[in-house]
Amino acid sequence: MGCKQPKGGRAISLVTKERSALPDRDSESDPSDKKGSGRIQFFYHNPKSDIPIRDVCNEQGFGHKTEPHLEINAENYLSSCRQTNIKAHLGKEEEKYLFLVTTCKNRHLEKHFGSQYIVGFIRKGEVLTILGEDGNERKAIRGETVLVSFADAIPYSEVLSDRFTPVRLVDEETTRVLVTRLRGAKNIVDDCVREINRYDDENPKNKKSCLILRGDRCQFRDSCRRWNV
Repeated sequence: MGCKQPKGGRAISLVTKERSALPDRDSESDPSDKKGSGRIQFFYHNPKSDIPIRDVCNEQGFGHKTEPHLEINAENYLSSCRQTNIKAHLGKEEEKYLFLVTTCKNRHLEKHFGSQYIVGFIRKGEVLTILGEDGNERKAIRGETVLVSFADAIPYSEVLSDRFTPVRLVDEETTRVLVTRLRGAKNIVDDCVREINRYDDENPKNKKSCLILRGDRCQFRDSCRRWNV
């Protein structure tokens, strides 16, 4: 469903980086909290987890998911997932936020099971150009990342539409509301990374969602949450 998983071996052979035109959040000239729109990016939830992490162990049968790569505040880092959506997002200067959406698949969370939630965002900050093992180039983004629990997440139907679509533009006013609400909740990104790491232990080496655990090298090792939380 839009995501291409690496076949094994090196997932990345080259990464180049560039800053987006968006200033850092702490900059006094940063207008993003007052102006700017966004875009939806869907990911598969791990049904074993009660927090919104990606399906690391392929419980849903769509592959061992690597995105969003919360470990380094990125999307589309190890795998190409809805690449046209990412490129469109990067091509729109007015779009500041990539909103992360998932369907809760944990049956024990009866209140949330089967519903779609906006669980966080990645604020456009750094653009990565990645040459994959297949020789194809893709784009990834890194930036401020916020992820919240299902209890604090925003029901998709509450603010967007009763009809769910995995790719959708979010207007400026709705973006402002979503960012304000998500930033006002507890950010559980570190908890999510610990959970991802725990489930990744169940995967064989070639299915790990971490370059280092696959026996490779990663230029983000020193800043990666997986190794620093």
